[in-house]
Amino acid sequence: MPEGAHSRHRRNVPMGHDVKARLWILYVVGALATVGGYYASGQTVWIFHLIGLSAAVGIIAGVAIHKPEHKLPWILFALTLVAVFFVGEVAGTTASSCRSASAFNLV
Repeated sequence: MPEGAHSRHRRNVPMGHDVKARLWILYVVGALATVGGYYASGQTVWIFHLIGLSAAVGIIAGVAIHKPEHKLPWILFALTLVAVFFVGEVAGTTASSCRSASAFNLV
């Protein structure tokens, strides 16, 4: 990459390359710890929901760090992830818990 293009790119990035490199490593370490917690604890359902929510949080963090010219598609994508995955999974888990409780009470 020509030096002029590289220096132009760095002016648009609010953080240095080293800090961004550490952020993705932090995300990977956090994800591995979460997966370990998923298998080690009895709360697998809620940890599964948090893993799904982390994708939307990652997109919003990426928008904040990289400041793309067109932010709206990324924000809509993150909101869609929350609406479809996170809310759907929580509602499905809650509904199945209620059905189990209702079925148990009827017997």
